[in-house]
Amino acid sequence: QMLQSLLLSRPWGRMMCTSAASSPPPVFQDLKHRALLKDSTADLHLFPTKGGVYVGFDPTADSLHVGNLLQIVVLDRLKRAGYTPLALIGGATGQIGDPSGRESERSLLLPETTAENAVKIAALIEDIIPGVEVTNNLDWYDGMSAIQFLRDVGKQFRVNQMLGKESVRSRIEGGDDKEGMSFTEFSYQCLQAHDFYNLLERHDCRIQFGGSDQWGNITAGLDYIKRKTEHSAFGFTLPLLSDSEGKKIGKSTSGNQTVWLSAEKTSPYDFYQYWINTADADLKKLFLAFSFKSVDEIDEIVSTHQQAPEIRSGQAHLAAEVTEYIHGKEGVVQAESASRVFFGNGEDLSKDDYLNAFRGTSRLYQTPREGVNEYTVADLGLKAGVATSKSALRKMAQRGSLYINNQREEEWNRKIELTDLLFDELIIFRAGKKDYRVVQLLD
Repeated sequence: QMLQSLLLSRPWGRMMCTSAASSPPPVFQDLKHRALLKDSTADLHLFPTKGGVYVGFDPTADSLHVGNLLQIVVLDRLKRAGYTPLALIGGATGQIGDPSGRESERSLLLPETTAENAVKIAALIEDIIPGVEVTNNLDWYDGMSAIQFLRDVGKQFRVNQMLGKESVRSRIEGGDDKEGMSFTEFSYQCLQAHDFYNLLERHDCRIQFGGSDQWGNITAGLDYIKRKTEHSAFGFTLPLLSDSEGKKIGKSTSGNQTVWLSAEKTSPYDFYQYWINTADADLKKLFLAFSFKSVDEIDEIVSTHQQAPEIRSGQAHLAAEVTEYIHGKEGVVQAESASRVFFGNGEDLSKDDYLNAFRGTSRLYQTPREGVNEYTVADLGLKAGVATSKSALRKMAQRGSLYINNQREEEWNRKIELTDLLFDELIIFRAGKKDYRVVQLLD
């Protein structure tokens, strides 16, 4: 009764109480069981059982990262449940910058940079979720004048409500930016609300979701849609995932290295290792969030893992599934091969292990077989990227940290010989403990 009264007190709540299903759509029940629902603008049984659902991504970089992965996975879950998935790229809003969850204003990107990023992010999402419809909000903002925006969009908003949004209030009251919030950022919620309206009108999209910091923007969109149309609309947010130590899960490694979804920025091996390094205490939480296995299957994997945690079987399952989801089966093969190269003793590795580990990366150097015996160790090592200069490679050899085929190499200036070949076509350079370079001779 209290919930119904609360809903009826808001415009976007009144329209939600007009009809209801007997129970929440199964996909929302599953999200709830996985602890992936933080807030919703209505009881879940009021949500549509089909139609469009969208999440937005501003192109502030040329790739998405692990911090965006939960939104992608949830969008895919909804697609698999029969909804029409829409990924909105903020070609326009990316030039403004969302203030949500930030303590200071973003640096503005050049329009050309934003456009280039948008193309790359769209291609990335389409690769991950086949059949997703990717659209760009520049489609309706390009050509719109400031006067038109203020008359058609700004007229629908009330400043007192806008000031009450958490993303605005937190910046004004406690942000690190002493200059406060610019009008540019203040207007962001109007832009996102107009996005929701356009997707509803163009694609019959009635559900928007986002991270927990998007609640204010989502509810602003519902208020705006109510004022502009007679349609109902809905929204929900995802929780902020934190690990057993209370640290935010996503985006960066413990070494503060961003884990990108693009293979060009983070290799499948490094991506795989990010998940392999999951703490035992976080294993089930990450499985529930990022795995498409059922809750019962996840419980079985975690239970088996707990019987012998030192084997890290749970982490291996998680790393393999998430890596395949982003990089395909070839990415898993590459990552697992690289793991055997880096962490094995080298004695039981095959030619395919080395090639799969480094194919498509700068660690694999291919050169014609003819004339290779005219190269010195230093010549070939430089071409393969073992060092940046002959003097650096020479010092490496003198320190005893240069290896060929896992054998210490001190004669940095000798000629390459046939006996240096593994499998009749590979030469494996190693600098130190783990820095491998593979030379493949081509006929």
